[in-house]
Amino acid sequence: SSANHYSSSTETSSSNKLKEASESASTTQASSKSKNEVSTNVEETNSLEATPYAVDLSSLNNPLVFNFKGMNVPTSITLENLNSTPTTTFRTKLFGAENDQVKEAINKYELSINTIPTKEIRIFSAADNSIRTVKVNTELILGTNISPNDEQNRSGTLYLFNNKNGSISLITPNYAGNVTDDQKDVMLEVIQ
Repeated sequence: SSANHYSSSTETSSSNKLKEASESASTTQASSKSKNEVSTNVEETNSLEATPYAVDLSSLNNPLVFNFKGMNVPTSITLENLNSTPTTTFRTKLFGAENDQVKEAINKYELSINTIPTKEIRIFSAADNSIRTVKVNTELILGTNISPNDEQNRSGTLYLFNNKNGSISLITPNYAGNVTDDQKDVMLEVIQ
């Protein structure tokens, strides 16, 4: 009888161990599952965070108009149809020889919009012309001039970013061009 009692206590103890092992395994499984879920979320977050400076074009009012200040620059750049077939229109004042008459050249270009890996760009700030570095993920590439109106055919790459004031900034080449050699890479910021 004592042997039977011993054997049943062994069974009890081994079944307890088995139960503990199974609980431990399910805990391990649960924790590894939650780790997998976390890592999946991290991966999803990383793909979103890979372009943290991208501008959400679907939430913007079309068209977007950016007005320049200063000489030797366009008067304005307008971005149109951003969610379908994007175009951009450059308006530039031209001074005619007769009576200092002001004319306006209007050039419309096809536009390609790309989300790019984060890129740092030095810009002349719109507010005070100070140079600062910004990070961008939204690139606009000028294509064919659809309606040429003067000899100033623009080309190159523009960028958009969300500025700290809650509006959108457009970055353009420095059309004025009046800079020293160490500032040739600095682009212009234009605010909506």
